[in-house]
Parts: sequence; C-alpha cells; structure tokens
Amino acid sequence: GHSSYVNAVCYAEDGTKVLSASSDGTIKVWELRTQDCALTFRLSLGSSHATAETSIHTLVPMPGTPDHFLAVNRTSTAHVVTLQGQVVRSFSSGKATGGDFVCGTVSPQGKWAYCAGEDGKVYVFDLSHSEGAQLEHIVKVADKDLIGICHHPHRNLLATHAADGMLKLWKP
Repeated sequence: GHSSYVNAVCYAEDGTKVLSASSDGTIKVWELRTQDCALTFRLSLGSSHATAETSIHTLVPMPGTPDHFLAVNRTSTAHVVTLQGQVVRSFSSGKATGGDFVCGTVSPQGKWAYCAGEDGKVYVFDLSHSEGAQLEHIVKVADKDLIGICHHPHRNLLATHAADGMLKLWKP
C-alpha cells in the first residue's frame, strides 16, 4: 500500500482497475481481478521542479478516454495522466503563491476541468483545445477554505463545499 494517508480513489473508466492517491505523493494502479498493485508512480512536475512528494487530493476518470484521469495535487498545476503514469496535459492557475489547487472535477463529456483553489476560487479550464488546456474563467465561490467540488452527471451544474459549512450550487 501507500506509506501515508490515502486521499482519493477512483475506478478506471473501463472498470478493471482502481486508482489510489496518497499524501506520500504516489498514485497506485490496482488490478481488480488479482488485487495486485500493477504500477506505482509520482507525477513528474517538469524540469523546473523535482518530482515531489506533494500530496495528491483528487483522481477523476476522464470521460470518453478510458486510460486517462485528472490528478490534482497540492500545487497550482493539475494534470491529465494515463494509467501508465504519463502526464499528457497540464494546466495551471498561473499564481506563484496562493493558487494551489485542493481538489478538482471534470464535466461529464470531459470538455471542462474545474479546479478549486486554496484562495476560494474555482479555475475553469477548457480542455477541448488541441494546443492545450486554456484557463477560461476564475470564479470566487468561498471566503473560507474550499474542501470539495463535483459536477452534476447530466446538467451543467457544479456543487462546492467549504470550511464555512456551506454547500453551494453553481452554473459554470
């Protein structure tokens, strides 16, 4: 298993694997049939950053792309990653400080990614551009720390919850 707390789990879109993410900075891919860990990896943060033990808080399957998922760690950059551990796309809040993401989700068709920041804002990324994800909107949704975000499965509706105890619904 992991060497620290597990923060997120999700099934791969094909239902044959479970992914787990931990405070130890690793993502593990588990085979359901054998219950064995098939792969352990860390997010490669590029040449300007070392591969870090940054806590990973969110794993969400990418709709329509069975071997891709959204991984959100406690940095200002989120990643679309393959089940083999390859980062295929990254996108950022653009903030050097105060813009670290705490959680994220994707729209049911996989066109939009929504990342909740430690600054109480939701960063809305359009993933449909071939040259990379584009930051389209930033919406202030909470005065206290954001804790979670999810997208309605059939409607254009987000739900966020924060440390102030409020559950809020949003039309992106």
